[in-house]
Amino acid sequence: MFLSSHLLAEVARLATRIGILHHGRLIGEHDADHLDRHRRRHVRLATRDDHAACAVLRAHGYRPELGPAGLLLTDSRALPAVGRMPQALARLRTPSRARPGRSGGTAR
Repeated sequence: MFLSSHLLAEVARLATRIGILHHGRLIGEHDADHLDRHRRRHVRLATRDDHAACAVLRAHGYRPELGPAGLLLTDSRALPAVGRMPQALARLRTPSRARPGRSGGTAR
């Protein structure tokens, strides 16, 4: 069976072996458990003022990386704290959209 998806967590619930395609070529085939153990969890955050938001998050103990697509947080505290990040940024009056993501899947 062939199933196309960017949501690896959903695919892992349906399949025991998963192939990774990139530009139409098979670049990897793994057990679902292997992928779960090796995926990178992260939070991508977009604000009106990413530089100011970066400073606020650093003041709260996070380690954001500032890039062209916004802020990327990869530390282990980031994902469980997604709900608290907008509260920390509210004092800055900078609306944000926190999007938890995983490598190999969409983060938008």
